[in-house]
Amino acid sequence: MKKTITNKELIQIFQRISSLSQNAYPFQISRSIVKTSYALREEYQIYLNHFRSIGDEYFRKDENGNYKIDQNGGYILNSKTDSEKVFSILNELLQEKVEDVEFVQFSENEMEKIKEITPEDYEFFEKYLIKEENRKEQ
Repeated sequence: MKKTITNKELIQIFQRISSLSQNAYPFQISRSIVKTSYALREEYQIYLNHFRSIGDEYFRKDENGNYKIDQNGGYILNSKTDSEKVFSILNELLQEKVEDVEFVQFSENEMEKIKEITPEDYEFFEKYLIKEENRKEQ
């Protein structure tokens, strides 16, 4: 299934699917996680490149070339940088649409092979990876 998502959603989904990939699942579920992860990784890399180009222009760097971070975990801006302008640019980047992201899905019957699953994990699977036409009636 192909979906259009925002960069903000892309980041959240990519992080979530990366954590799911650390667990053992039945073959079809693992296949879905891996193949979807590949598709997301390409789009995530594009996002990171855009973010880095913004960071290179507006963020301070340390002696190793890494962006400096303040005690609250935020990036430290160059001294002549308008923070509202940077916030606006970053917000636009997060809201930018990513079209036709491929989510490789599986039948809900595969979920019965899992002995335990958190509600949060099930919700993620249901939203992105379980084929809609195979979902059981509630």
